[in-house]
Amino acid sequence: MVAVLSADVSRQLLPLLDAVDVSLLCAACRTQQEQLKFLETLAVKFRRDLPVEEAVVTSLQQTLGRLLSLRSFSLCLAYQTSLQDSICRLADSLSKHQLINLTLDLRRCGIGDVGVQACAKTLSVLRLQHLDLGLSFNKISSRGADDLSQSLGSSLADVFLHLDINFIGHSAAKLLSAVLNAGQAHIDLAHCGLDDAVALDLANTLESAEDNPNPVVYGSGQAIQFRSLQELLEITDLQDELTPQEIFESLRHLTDPEHPNLSLEQLKVVESGHVWVDDKTNTVFVRFTPTVPTCSVATLIGLTIKAKLLRSLPRRYKIDVEITPGTHNSEDQVNKQLADKERVAAALENPALRNLINNGIAGTDKPDIKLLLA
Repeated sequence: MVAVLSADVSRQLLPLLDAVDVSLLCAACRTQQEQLKFLETLAVKFRRDLPVEEAVVTSLQQTLGRLLSLRSFSLCLAYQTSLQDSICRLADSLSKHQLINLTLDLRRCGIGDVGVQACAKTLSVLRLQHLDLGLSFNKISSRGADDLSQSLGSSLADVFLHLDINFIGHSAAKLLSAVLNAGQAHIDLAHCGLDDAVALDLANTLESAEDNPNPVVYGSGQAIQFRSLQELLEITDLQDELTPQEIFESLRHLTDPEHPNLSLEQLKVVESGHVWVDDKTNTVFVRFTPTVPTCSVATLIGLTIKAKLLRSLPRRYKIDVEITPGTHNSEDQVNKQLADKERVAAALENPALRNLINNGIAGTDKPDIKLLLA
């Protein structure tokens, strides 16, 4: 990557730059400046252990003003706590470019709501496809969070927001709703003053978000034939083996969080061929397939499947639930969460999540009418 700076400022700047990430060219002559006007990608990373002066950021801002074809810009100013005004001006200057990729690492810069408002103003103008915004530990309140949520455009293919350790509170749901419009979304809201009411708002936001508003609906297969009442009453010393068909029968009627009127079987999220049972090791393994690779409720679906099996099967069984390989963008991350016993237990104890899971399970045990009438 190339940064174009005047010779006098470069002498101040060189000790502050990470040489691995940035190559520095000093445009000492007009010919070089003309050639570098058409630079498309620029990445600058400042070392966090040395203070950056405002003159350096101002020079970078002026450099950006001379670039005519900039499409991707990355800047790391993390832990620089005395540059609030300079960061606001720099953010404003970015609005003049036709950027499609933007990465700003402004963690612990103390920019507050004023700085976020400047960033939001620029974001509302740009037609970005990729945004990675680090705003951790910046004294941002719900006011700044509201400005940010309104600025996120529909053109975003993927967005990463790091907002942990701020005072966002009740505005978290608005941010989450805005982020979910992107194809791929990641948002960190740890230590942001989220009480139970906010957690419920977040859960409702996830429930109402539709990644796939018009999913393909498949027909339901035939129910498995259970034994008659007479056969069940027969005394036998043999222990019945658990079968994959019985597991599938328990899961097929679970409802989809986005489409409560459709079952996981109708959407081919669960299939009979994706269930395995090993009675010798007391293991049940289920794979499920989200309807789209960007499904934002994949973890919730996995938790619902796991909760249903935990409630239905004897405690001796070990239950593993995973996403079908290659069917989701965050497959590894979701699988890791579903395999973590402590995370699963905490999720099942969370009132908001438990309510969503119970809604997906309710009424899914279909009785065998013939057996009841026998």
